[in-house]
Amino acid sequence: MVDAPEQPAGAEREEPMRREALEAVARRAAFAHERTRREAEERVAQRVALASVTEEARRKAADERMRREALEEVARRAADAEAYANREADEDRAQYEALDERARRAAAAIEEQAWLEAEEARELREAAERAARRALAAEEEARRRAA
Repeated sequence: MVDAPEQPAGAEREEPMRREALEAVARRAAFAHERTRREAEERVAQRVALASVTEEARRKAADERMRREALEEVARRAADAEAYANREADEDRAQYEALDERARRAAAAIEEQAWLEAEEARELREAAERAARRALAAEEEARRRAA
């Protein structure tokens, strides 16, 4: 067998100290490992929480976008309905104005016709009065001649 090198004096005392130091290093390493493991688990938990929050934010954004799009659709339909109602009102107003204009023209034509007929009746009355006066004058003339 190979002879082990002789340990220097005081080596017996250094061995337990070295062993204690190694055990202390091992304990610190185990503690550091546990701390690192806990920190890694916390980071994983934070990432999961962040992913959950992010997903919830995405869902809310999607819901908000759908709600906004639905409101925009409602607003567009309301604008279309308003435009249609305005067109209908404009058409109705145009028809009413056209009918009103025709009625005014018809009333003016009737009024003019009535005025013409009244004028003609006055002229006929005047002519009848002249004819009656001539007839009276002719009758008086005939009486005078006969007398």
